[in-house]
Amino acid sequence: MSAPIISLQQISKRFDENVALHNISLDIVNGEFLTILGPSGCGKTTLLRLLSGFDQPDTGSILLKQQDITHLPPERRHLNIVFQNYALFPHMTVFQNVAFGLECQKLDKAIIQTKVRAAVERVKLTHTLDRKPDQLSGGQQQRIAIARALVNEPLVLLLDEPLSALDYHLRKKMQIELKDLQRKLGMTFIMVTHDQEEALSLSDRVVVMDHGNIAQIGTPREIYEKPATLDVAKFIGETNIFHTQIISANEETLQVDICGQLFQLANPKRYKTHDMINIVIRPEDIQVWGDKEVKRTNTMLPGLVKEVIYKGSTVDLIVELSNGQRISATEFFNEDDEELIYEIDEKVLIKWQQGWEVIIRNETI
Repeated sequence: MSAPIISLQQISKRFDENVALHNISLDIVNGEFLTILGPSGCGKTTLLRLLSGFDQPDTGSILLKQQDITHLPPERRHLNIVFQNYALFPHMTVFQNVAFGLECQKLDKAIIQTKVRAAVERVKLTHTLDRKPDQLSGGQQQRIAIARALVNEPLVLLLDEPLSALDYHLRKKMQIELKDLQRKLGMTFIMVTHDQEEALSLSDRVVVMDHGNIAQIGTPREIYEKPATLDVAKFIGETNIFHTQIISANEETLQVDICGQLFQLANPKRYKTHDMINIVIRPEDIQVWGDKEVKRTNTMLPGLVKEVIYKGSTVDLIVELSNGQRISATEFFNEDDEELIYEIDEKVLIKWQQGWEVIIRNETI
């Protein structure tokens, strides 16, 4: 296996009494789209600032292609960053904005012309070269900011919440364009975001941060379908959580009581009798049936429909179980059930395909 393009080794950073990062170690593969994801205050922006050179770690090392860059200034790191607010110079044209870094290097004007046009062509905006930033849309400004970063031919492109200022439809469009650009360039992109959907859509791997620590690293599918902790499960998408205690267990199966109903589930992590656990089930894995539609109900939980939310291709339901817990379920329209009509307080039964649940030890025990 080839050496990582960036290696973070035991990185820590403190601001007064606040520990922003605690012994972070992470290898980043050349050519991957890596997203650092987490809520406000988790340490993701601090990590990006350390990579870019705007801040220095208290302990640890940052290696770029096996060379220590921990204490190098930003201009000597061969990394470029695209800021959340784009940071374009308002008094300069697009050409001048993109050329600025090259002019600081005192390159020949002909070389600057060629490089700028090539960079702007990559983001499909050559017709805007004479315009100023206030004459561009938000999406165009974002692409010009990327072109300005790419023109310096960095080894790695850093992106700080690059799509957060865009409206929903433009953000979705730019997600596709950004991933397509990264794939064509074959360049390493490292993006920071708090948007779970954005991280899952764009990334080859996702690093989930929690209180200055790495909670989980994995592919988008691994992060979503197999969360390592309860905090990751709660943060990534919608989820239903049953808190319960194992009644009995062996190496293969375990038995639990959920809302008065006994369930026998797989036990891949070798949990033991009396362990306190959380059973995590995504809303799209919950099936909802009318109470007269089924005869065998030994693997189902009865409830009442409390909310019906129509979303076009889906209907989201809130079902209240007999113990008062509310469960989210997402029902998809299909040829077998084109209407999906539910009434408030309608009696229903819910179930899920056993084996699709994720079982996580109760972290407070």
